[in-house]
Amino acid sequence: MASRETTIAAGTLAAGSVAAQRNTISGIRADPPLIQFRATWYCTADLEPAWEIRETGWHVSVDGDAPLEVTLRMPIPLDHMAAVSPAYYRQPGPSTPCRTSARRRRASTPRWTFRPGTG
Repeated sequence: MASRETTIAAGTLAAGSVAAQRNTISGIRADPPLIQFRATWYCTADLEPAWEIRETGWHVSVDGDAPLEVTLRMPIPLDHMAAVSPAYYRQPGPSTPCRTSARRRRASTPRWTFRPGTG
């Protein structure tokens, strides 16, 4: 719940209103789950009870023989996020064409290659 009144691009959230949600999807074969995806969507970090929330982006945790922690941030200032964030989640289609040009896709192609057996 929002711990205080908060104004966002879509309007004002009253204190005590729902201001965040967490969804967890688990792939279960036995206990514990083999894989989990948890999405945390929030309108304000001022929540009661408090949640651990990152400013932007995604965090990936891998447990097991080769553990890994990776954080991916969206390189957008928060005061500009409302104008840019819909492009991160939009599904391209006839009414919402993808704005990534072929030239931009080529420019973003990785400049490294992996050849098995070359060390």
